[in-house]
Amino acid sequence: MEPIELVVFALMALAAWLLLRSGRSRGTGAARGGTFFTGAVRGGTFFTPSNWFGPAPTGSWTETYEEIPRVEIGTWVFISVFLVFAWAMVNVPEMFTISVIYFFMLIVYTIAWATEAIRPEVRWAAVLGPGKVGKGILFGLIAGAVWVMVESLLAMQAEVLPLALAPLAVWGIWGFAIPVAEESAFRGMLLPTAVEDLGIIPGLILTSFVFTVFHWLAFDQTFLLLAGAFGFSIVAGVLALRMRSIVIAVAMHIAVNTIWVLMALGPVIA
Repeated sequence: MEPIELVVFALMALAAWLLLRSGRSRGTGAARGGTFFTGAVRGGTFFTPSNWFGPAPTGSWTETYEEIPRVEIGTWVFISVFLVFAWAMVNVPEMFTISVIYFFMLIVYTIAWATEAIRPEVRWAAVLGPGKVGKGILFGLIAGAVWVMVESLLAMQAEVLPLALAPLAVWGIWGFAIPVAEESAFRGMLLPTAVEDLGIIPGLILTSFVFTVFHWLAFDQTFLLLAGAFGFSIVAGVLALRMRSIVIAVAMHIAVNTIWVLMALGPVIA
C-alpha cells in the first residue's frame, strides 16, 4: 500500500471516530474522572478550562462564529483555498492526490462548523473559532518568524516540493492553501475535540503525533523534519488553545511556509 493511501485511510478513520463521538454521552469532567476546574481557577489559569488530564463538559472548547464579519472573512478564505486545490488538481498532476486529501480535510471541518452553527445540540466535534482576529494574525506571524529562526538553528529547513509553476502559484499552494487546510483539520477541529475528550496534555500530544505521521506519509520527510513538525504542532496548539482561536495557528503556519517558500524560490526569483 502506498503511503498516500495510508493517509487517506487514516483520515477516514479519524472522521469515523469523530462521528462516533456524537452518539456518546460525555457529561462533565468530574463525572468521568476528569480534572475540570471551575471558579477562581477557571479565571486565573493559562488555559480555560484547565482540564489538563481528563475531559471537559461538552462544548467547553468550541467557539461559535457569532460575529457576521468574521463569518464572511472565513467564508472567503475557505472559498479561495478550495479554488486553489481545485486548480492544483487540474493543472498540477503531482499535486492531485494530496490536493484531494486537503479538500477532504476542509470539507470535514466545514461540516463540523456548519453543525455547530446550525444545530449545536447535535455537536459531534469541537471547533475553534476565529477569536480575536487582529491579535491572532499579529502574534501568529511573530511566532512563525521565531519558529523559522529556531528551525534554522537546528538545521530543520523544510523541503518545498519543486513545481514548474510561477512563484505566486507555488506560494498559493504551499504558503496559503496548505496551511489553512492543515490548521483547520488539526488545530481547528482535532485538537479541541481531543482536548475536550482527553485533556489538554493528551490532546496536544495526540494531535501533534497525528500531524507528524501525516507529514511522514504524505511527504516522506526525514526524522529531523518530522521532529520539527511535532514541535511546531505543539507550539501552534498551545497558542490556539491559549487564545481559543484558529487564526493564530493559521497565521503562524502561513508565516513559516511563506518564509521557506521564499528561501526555496530565491534563486528563481532572482
